[in-house]
Amino acid sequence: METPLTIRDFHRYGLDIFVSNGYSCCIYDFTKLYNEDYLVYKSSGDILQNQTVSIYDKKSLVENLKNISNKSFVICHIYPNFKTDFLFENLENFKIKYGFVFMGLIPFSLHSESSNFKKFLSVLSNPIKLVTAVKNIILKNSVKTVVSPYFIMYAGRKVKSYYRFDPSFDTKLIKCNSFDYDTYLMEEKVDNERIIKDDYIVFLDEYVPHHPDNLINNNSPNCNPKTYYKYLNNYFNLLETHFKTKVIIAAHPRSEYEKIGNMFNDRIFIRDKTVNLVKFSNFVIAHSSTSISYAILYDKYVNIIFSGDFSMRYKNVITLISK
Repeated sequence: METPLTIRDFHRYGLDIFVSNGYSCCIYDFTKLYNEDYLVYKSSGDILQNQTVSIYDKKSLVENLKNISNKSFVICHIYPNFKTDFLFENLENFKIKYGFVFMGLIPFSLHSESSNFKKFLSVLSNPIKLVTAVKNIILKNSVKTVVSPYFIMYAGRKVKSYYRFDPSFDTKLIKCNSFDYDTYLMEEKVDNERIIKDDYIVFLDEYVPHHPDNLINNNSPNCNPKTYYKYLNNYFNLLETHFKTKVIIAAHPRSEYEKIGNMFNDRIFIRDKTVNLVKFSNFVIAHSSTSISYAILYDKYVNIIFSGDFSMRYKNVITLISK
């Protein structure tokens, strides 16, 4: 893991199923080595803390990889890049059976030529973006290790043709359900009662101004944090007045509103119950959350919204999702 384990990832990668079937499970947490700034946001995992090993330098990395049995399988939630080159070099050297799971990708690969051209012009017109783009190209080309995963699990035909690297000839390509579809099936099987008893509209929160991926990737926020929630709440006010129905927030799994405060003018926010909130909602408001799949599965109307304050990249993602 490149960040502490969350409840969502515990279920997303099937660790709950492995544990319930008697498999030993160990979490290698590389946050201190690769994303130390992230520790300010989240210092420990939500679950399996006794089975979590913190990797804090290259020596501890090597020592722990040596202990992995040749009967073990490693699911990587870390991907090859200039920072992680040493990790993948050792995974290869120790002949460890590692692989990746792609279960809910946003369709970046669907960018049209025109949108890529606009992105190119945007980079040329902004010196900071230009320097960052050149730096990324140099760093990408600095990766020396040939990555040969033992397996890749993928959900959907489009995903099969999209990887951050080229799989080897021997890589086992395994079809799987998307995480959201698994969650949907479980919701239908258990048939939970509705969490909110009254009628409501649900907003699929993405924690846009404070998303932790910005810390991991060293990116600027996709919006102005000072205005994002102001504009959003103004829009919610209009909807609530027009439809005479309250807006409920399906909080992003990695959001920390308990720490930063309720940014939605005291509206109810609920985490890790998105599928139930969508199922019983009147309709859905969203930007580009992959949880829109729940709205499709439950045949809900989706109101896609974005702002002129959003970054060009984020606007493009939302446009792709809306199609």
